[in-house]
Amino acid sequence: MRKKRKKLVKNLLLQLLVTGLLLVGFALPHHVLPRYRANADRGESTAAATPIPTTAPTETPEETPEPTDAPDQRSEWQKKFADRFTDTVVVTDSSYTSPNVSISIEKKEFLNSHNQVTAYYVADIYVGSLDCFRSCVCGDELEFYRVQTMAEIATEHSALCAISGDFVSYQAFEGYCIAFRDGQLLKRGDLSTYQVCALFEDGTMETYFPKTYKLDELMERGLWQIWHFGPLLINEDGTANTNYDWQANIAYANPRSAVGYFEPGHYCYLVADGRQDFSVGLRFEELAQIMIDLGCKTAYNLDGGGTAQMYFNGNFVSSPSNGEPRELGDILYVCDPEVGQ
Repeated sequence: MRKKRKKLVKNLLLQLLVTGLLLVGFALPHHVLPRYRANADRGESTAAATPIPTTAPTETPEETPEPTDAPDQRSEWQKKFADRFTDTVVVTDSSYTSPNVSISIEKKEFLNSHNQVTAYYVADIYVGSLDCFRSCVCGDELEFYRVQTMAEIATEHSALCAISGDFVSYQAFEGYCIAFRDGQLLKRGDLSTYQVCALFEDGTMETYFPKTYKLDELMERGLWQIWHFGPLLINEDGTANTNYDWQANIAYANPRSAVGYFEPGHYCYLVADGRQDFSVGLRFEELAQIMIDLGCKTAYNLDGGGTAQMYFNGNFVSSPSNGEPRELGDILYVCDPEVGQ
């Protein structure tokens, strides 16, 4: 009986073991391994899906171009004489400066061989262009013996500084005078026996003895002004002119006015007081030597006597010999059109 139970139990256990083995054998290929593979595959796919961190390329910043200077709009004369001009208008009792014009006026004295004193005034002038260095006739129209006061003409033309001209309103109607002002031919006289002074558009100034020039040739070169009075004061070799064909009372000491040339863009006006107790006046050769001593390369005498006047910023600089300014037919003057002066 016991043997049968033991055998029955043994058979039962054996069947359980076999059954377990069969279950394990069945579950392993059908459930465990597929799940393991699925998990393994899921893990690989997850790993593959995770991107490998990489360093993002940095964008190269565009180089900012260095600022370029604005083009220099100044004229060649403004560049050359930059130390003479100022950014704004500066005015004193004896000077005027701006981006276009520089004027400085100085009073000087000359002692002649007889120990007589002459007071004279020099306006040292720099301009940025010839548009600032002008000459005009009275009333803008050439009429016989038409005259006005210096103050009237200077005010009409906004003149900063002015001196007497060559009395063109008288000279031109004698039939032998050339009247050419600010690039315009006003009257032609080809029979002139005067020494003349010509200013050209390039800023150069030249003087000529009679019959040594032709008006048409001067105009072809770009004539800007021609003054017909004289005499010329400095010869081509830089010496003082001594060829003065004038009456004795004019050749001796008198009030004088003159224009001088140093180089293009740089000029001067000179007016000498005369016929007065404090100032006797200048002879031509004395005036010529003064212009040479100033450094002028060319110089030319203009209308003198009671007409010799220098005017600056609304006031007279010189002392006219007649006690009051004589009326004029024309003037040489400096203006500053860019600033409305």
